[in-house]
Amino acid sequence: MIEKHDEMLRGNQKFGIDYDETGMGFLPTPKENILEWTAFKSNFHSEEPDCTKVLEEIVDSYPDEMIDLRPYLWQQPFLVSVNDPLRKCLEVFQSHHLRHLPVVLPSNGMCVGVITRKDLFEYMFL
Repeated sequence: MIEKHDEMLRGNQKFGIDYDETGMGFLPTPKENILEWTAFKSNFHSEEPDCTKVLEEIVDSYPDEMIDLRPYLWQQPFLVSVNDPLRKCLEVFQSHHLRHLPVVLPSNGMCVGVITRKDLFEYMFL
């Protein structure tokens, strides 16, 4: 085993042998397990894929069905008022790593809008 390891090192193949309790190295990764570089560049900017067509098909197929989303909702979500300064919005986004932030009326708590990361990025680059 040691001779094989020395031969491989001379050939600049540092990790070409079986890994075992001696800690001599690793088998080469099988070609079918090597990921293409494109697998790491997709959805890099947290952009959501356009699923409009799929959703329309689902809604058309089940017009009378309803989905209970309550298990996925936060009991006390992060939100801002229409009167809050933009600085507060930035602080809430940054401190909680949010993607969306509801904007509510202070009088009745009704949601009147949603601020997204994209909205903030456009503002920050002005």
